[in-house]
Amino acid sequence: MFRKRKSGSGDSLADFWKWWSAGGSRDFARSIQTGTFGSLPDVMSAHVHAIDPELVWELSAGRVAQHALYVGAAGDAHVRPLAERWLRSAPAPDATWEYVAAKRPDPNVLSSSLEIAGKTFVLADLRTRVVVNEPSQLVEVMVFHPEFADVDEDARLRVAFLALESVLGEDDVERWLGALEATTEVLPDGLPLDAVLETVKALAARHTEPGWAVLEVRTEGGARLMVSVLRPLRWIDHPLLDQHLGVSVPYAVLPDGDGLPPPAELERIRALEDTLVDALEDHAMLVAHETAAGFRQFHLYSDSTDDAVVPAAMDWGLAHGVEVDVERDPGWSIVRPYR
Repeated sequence: MFRKRKSGSGDSLADFWKWWSAGGSRDFARSIQTGTFGSLPDVMSAHVHAIDPELVWELSAGRVAQHALYVGAAGDAHVRPLAERWLRSAPAPDATWEYVAAKRPDPNVLSSSLEIAGKTFVLADLRTRVVVNEPSQLVEVMVFHPEFADVDEDARLRVAFLALESVLGEDDVERWLGALEATTEVLPDGLPLDAVLETVKALAARHTEPGWAVLEVRTEGGARLMVSVLRPLRWIDHPLLDQHLGVSVPYAVLPDGDGLPPPAELERIRALEDTLVDALEDHAMLVAHETAAGFRQFHLYSDSTDDAVVPAAMDWGLAHGVEVDVERDPGWSIVRPYR
């Protein structure tokens, strides 16, 4: 089975940068200086939405240039690959403009505030409790603010999420946040918002290289399910790998009583895995495999715009009598339970 969504064509990206280079950048720089934008925001929106209607844009002060242009996904995994392609096709930064596809941390976060649900939330008044999940390399964060008692849960979570995005940056929220809770109960041991950043930095320092973890769970029928998964399992580190390849390899012999392959069969499947990885070369990334009930299921991810991947995977499948299922999966939702 093969399902593929086409959006964000090379033409729309090229058209954006053609317009920007022909005068868009100059016009926006001039408008920032004068404070008069006229119809320019509508023109920008039209060009951005031609790439994908879900993309958003924003102007801000630059770090290496005078101004920064953000075109991004606002946390939506489905369009984050397009934002990354937009960024990779951007011109080099110059004295006036730099380009970003994810919101960056705000160094002045503790002097900032948010206006949500008719309330002002001073971020310096937030208190946090952070629990580290070492095996998954994720943090679970609880957030309290004195004004939380006066707003509903949706508003509380929005404040908490935007505050974490301000202190960590858009991509690092996805990279490190495992769970988020916004509580109305005072946290006597709560720490300021920037403590989350310090915890994440320490966690990153402890885990500098990826590795493989083995998990054991039970299927709905009660059979053993062995999962080998890459840790950390982070699509945000590979934002262009938005296409899932599921490869299901049946056992050539009967499984043991738990549905797992006997040693000789396991060696055969491992050798088959090597041929699969070799066939796809550097075009796909193996992130997990599941073994249970007479099958091993491989999970790989590739760039949906790479036209070499699907033919190579299908040829390999035909040669070995193995089913290959291809579908678009930005955000790696299929393997997300194994984070």
